[in-house]
Amino acid sequence: MPLETFNIIIGIGTIGIALLVITLVLFRIVMGPHSHIMNLVRRDALAIGFLLGLAAIAGSLTYSELYYLTPCLFCWWQRIFLYPQAVIFAVALYRHGRTSNAGYDIFHYATPMAIVSSVISLYHVFLQRGVIASTGACIQNGVSCTTIDINVFGFLTIPMMALIIGVALGLLGIFVLYDKKAS
Repeated sequence: MPLETFNIIIGIGTIGIALLVITLVLFRIVMGPHSHIMNLVRRDALAIGFLLGLAAIAGSLTYSELYYLTPCLFCWWQRIFLYPQAVIFAVALYRHGRTSNAGYDIFHYATPMAIVSSVISLYHVFLQRGVIASTGACIQNGVSCTTIDINVFGFLTIPMMALIIGVALGLLGIFVLYDKKAS
């Protein structure tokens, strides 16, 4: 598959995730934490977290291994905090499934990792867009963190995609942990 086609597919998927997250946040604000939709999200939170983590792994590894785009230093740091998500959620799903609340304790570990990944991604987006000046020290493997290799639809770069996945995982964890504490 040509890189341009993959970019469009992953771009549409990323925008879909972002729109879904925005919709869920608005729905939770308007309808409250105990609405039917929020109960469904909470019930399937482990599966949703696993799919988001798997999407992060599949997308980033496809870019680096199939399309030979070498990750920069910040891309590696984003991966450090996103990759374990799929494993953590897979283990929780395997051990507890959707029938036990015990698996939801995993959000105490996964949510901070998603938030750290989001902060790194946001910093990386700011570097790429010139909001934060680069010191030139951000060159690893010959790749500058300010280089934009992928720019889908004029705004979706690889760090922006990682930011959207990180925010989605972080908000999912916050919903689950806050709503569990409130009930």
